[in-house]
Amino acid sequence: MKLNMKKLLVIALALMPSLSINTFAQDGGEGGGTIPPGSDEPLNLPLIVIRPRLVPDEPIPIPITPAPNPFPNPGPRSAAQAPNCYFQDGVVYIDADATITYINAKVTRSADAQVWSDAAATNTLAITVSPDPGEYHLQLTLSTGQSYQGKYIIE
Repeated sequence: MKLNMKKLLVIALALMPSLSINTFAQDGGEGGGTIPPGSDEPLNLPLIVIRPRLVPDEPIPIPITPAPNPFPNPGPRSAAQAPNCYFQDGVVYIDADATITYINAKVTRSADAQVWSDAAATNTLAITVSPDPGEYHLQLTLSTGQSYQGKYIIE
């Protein structure tokens, strides 16, 4: 039984490299105790505490929609598709179509109207923003003149 438990522990550790393991002796000494073969006494094994390793937060997708245009232009619209926007670990990422040559973006926190903004002469942009809980609004304008808006919430 003891041999099978050790094998099971080795397999579990091999399959879960993302876990950190701390061992503590139950009797206050160094390591765990042993039991003579054939004994019916309970095992005096070390106490194992398993904690998940800290991993970065999952990306929060930011759905965007075209912003209302205060100066409508009946001319042709660009064929570029809407950029992909998401929040992860205190950064808002914007990835636009390869035809985009400039992005200007602003993130506003609703609670206190604090603003973070940036611009890039490429089709990608990363803006460092607050990771604090709250509701945030994203506004961006592309080199084609198209504007988008989106909202995300951090709980």
